[in-house]
Amino acid sequence: MTLVQGTYSDHPWLATGAGPTPPGRNVYVAWGAGVSHTALDFRRSNDGGETFEPPRRILGEARAPSVVSAGPQLAAGPHGLVCAVCDWTTQQDSSGDMVGQVVAVCSTDEGHSFAAPVHLGSESAAIALPGGVKPNSGPTVAAAPRGDALYVAFPRRQPGTTHSDVVVTASYDRGRTWSNPVTATPADGVTYFQPNLAVDEAGRVAISAFALANGRVDEVLLLSQAGELRFRPPLRVTTAPFDPLDPTTASRGKYGAWWIGDWQGIATGAGAFHLVWNDTRTGKLDLFAATVRP
Repeated sequence: MTLVQGTYSDHPWLATGAGPTPPGRNVYVAWGAGVSHTALDFRRSNDGGETFEPPRRILGEARAPSVVSAGPQLAAGPHGLVCAVCDWTTQQDSSGDMVGQVVAVCSTDEGHSFAAPVHLGSESAAIALPGGVKPNSGPTVAAAPRGDALYVAFPRRQPGTTHSDVVVTASYDRGRTWSNPVTATPADGVTYFQPNLAVDEAGRVAISAFALANGRVDEVLLLSQAGELRFRPPLRVTTAPFDPLDPTTASRGKYGAWWIGDWQGIATGAGAFHLVWNDTRTGKLDLFAATVRP
């Protein structure tokens, strides 16, 4: 089924409703849109994806220019909760990083209507790494499978340092208000980027992310206890780090440098977290997966 054609549409993201009630059959899709690439468009299905309503704009274009696309992520929770997050008005700073505003737009009625956008803080949307590399690191969102909680994570780096953090903000009232961002990563000099979020049935918030140190990348897991945003030290998931500047992969990169994708992935079920990430340890770009039962 074609959802959009003949117009700019970037980084489409899909989410499904939760629970056995009718909203559990809903399918939601959002993508970056607009002349300035800062808008978000949205389509909804209430019959399991067999048909979709016409597209609607849920976030208007920014007045200020942006050098990267909005690049949304989308999550759906219980009782008709839907939330999209994206980068907004991203510009390059003195360090070479692309720094923008993280914006959330949320619906509490199964996507019928969306509240005004909420600005959650500034982020390093693309972190400038050695060799002219700027991997995208947009915001990520997850909804708790029970209750009204939403979580958004994004990377943030102070200019002139090698260290970047992943910070997390939470809403416990279905996206109306949000907490101040808290840091999920230790102050260890490591460059953390491309976070992804999942929340399990117990309410534990898990973040998967890349960790770059000494020229090598590991996939790590950051885990909080249920009901609190206090994260354990990073758990290394990769059995061996990989070299993102391996010459067998660097020549096939995007923007003239290595490219390992915009996002990795994490899901949860039955008390476990399931991670998938891009990895060049074999001399080519492969997908690796792991199951973690913390």
